[in-house]
Amino acid sequence: MQPGTNSTVSNYENIESRIKAFKELMNSNLKEGGDLNIDSAIFYWEAALNYDYSIADSFFTCLTPRRFSLTCDLTRDNKVSVEVLGDVYDQMVDSLSSFYNGTAGSNKHVMLSDVSSSGSSNQTLFLDLTSVLGTGNYQWPYGRFDSTDYWFWAWDQGKCGPYYDPTIHLDAIDQLLYKIHHPISHPAQGWRYYFVDIETVTHQGGAIYPILYPDENYSGEWEPYRLFSASGEGEEPPEQPCINPDDMNYYLYV
Repeated sequence: MQPGTNSTVSNYENIESRIKAFKELMNSNLKEGGDLNIDSAIFYWEAALNYDYSIADSFFTCLTPRRFSLTCDLTRDNKVSVEVLGDVYDQMVDSLSSFYNGTAGSNKHVMLSDVSSSGSSNQTLFLDLTSVLGTGNYQWPYGRFDSTDYWFWAWDQGKCGPYYDPTIHLDAIDQLLYKIHHPISHPAQGWRYYFVDIETVTHQGGAIYPILYPDENYSGEWEPYRLFSASGEGEEPPEQPCINPDDMNYYLYV
């Protein structure tokens, strides 16, 4: 659905009104409305954080994540009392502020925040807050390669030059494809983007590179994350080209 359709407008206004009502409940001296189940509390904490502090549609060069652990007292029937909603939210805001203020640089903004639960015990709910800051120069819609981005041209040979590392198993093509496929979007006039109901996936054993995973909703003939690919034997160049950061940025915007 595109911005401006009646169904989209209705859904947007419904979500926004629910977030505002939750914020009023947290700030009200009259804590009425009953207790919340755990899933509902997590949804609204996360939605309120992103509504208040996240700027999802801004340019960035780098993303920096940080995870915080918090706890929340539960009622006897394992629900979240409306009386503690605001206190827990304030702890989340304090953690987010600490992360933001402790990150160097002036060009920075919160991209998103994810609230999740790692379980409960003895009427105590264990919460994880994962927040991501976007930093860097905002004028480049695909971001920029930095001074460490020396990459071999192809065949997943990894980094080269002063940052030589053949164990990464990526190359200049992978890096360019990722940035090309992940521009920063801009909302239509009068709209803003913010996240609700985020899911964080933890990968054991190394970094996750989204370009290695297909889009399950894509039904076309070609894989959606590849501009082109090659398999089998190919003719090698006389030497393995090492693409420096200036050339990487040139190819990205040429």
